[in-house]
Amino acid sequence: MQRTFDRYWRGYAQWVVSWTDVLLAPPQPHVLRLFEAVQEIPGLAETIVNGFDDPRIFYPWWFDPVEADRVIAAKREQETERLDARGLRRAIGQFATGVTVVTTRDEDGRRAGVTANSFTSLSLNPPLVLWCLDRDALSMPVFRAASHFAVNVLSAGQHYLSRQFATRADDKFADADCESGPGDVPLLRGALARFVCRNTRHVEAGDHVFVIGEVERFESFPGEPLVFHSGAYRVATRHPELDAR
Repeated sequence: MQRTFDRYWRGYAQWVVSWTDVLLAPPQPHVLRLFEAVQEIPGLAETIVNGFDDPRIFYPWWFDPVEADRVIAAKREQETERLDARGLRRAIGQFATGVTVVTTRDEDGRRAGVTANSFTSLSLNPPLVLWCLDRDALSMPVFRAASHFAVNVLSAGQHYLSRQFATRADDKFADADCESGPGDVPLLRGALARFVCRNTRHVEAGDHVFVIGEVERFESFPGEPLVFHSGAYRVATRHPELDAR
């Protein structure tokens, strides 16, 4: 035990001396490379800042040129992947969509619902629609097991419902004006269109699941749709050049 204790404190003392020497000495070339890389790699800057709070983070790359270059390369790759994902999301957001709330009930009769703008028509004969749900969503097991679901196309004034059903609230249906449709699925009053669908098929695709349903009943109402574009809710308007003709 004494030998282990002595070895620990001897190693700690050597670490403290090395760290102090590094701070007092002029920066080594590999340290300067780290500082230069910070300008293009924000994640590396955060790591360096955290290292001054906990110097153990610096080991071994702050002291070793090879390890320093390895850290720079790894952080640059992480940043590229992160920026690519962000850029892809931003580009996809340029595609304007409507907004829906998809609803169902579990086997115990509890209501479940999620906001989705991935809804689309798949086939007219037979009448099929699809929408996508994150495979790790808390409601995924409910939608997998349900016999039916309903797609509620939101009107422009129902933006609050879109936000409400996009959260992880205990009761997403709080204050939502609903009625029961075929299969006891919840239907939102005030929606522009409502589709009651038999749950027919699920297709895994990356980090999402395509949920396909056969339309058994539908209805539509007059009004203006809620639109989602570039990360914001919007309203649809007629094109002024076409209105002028």
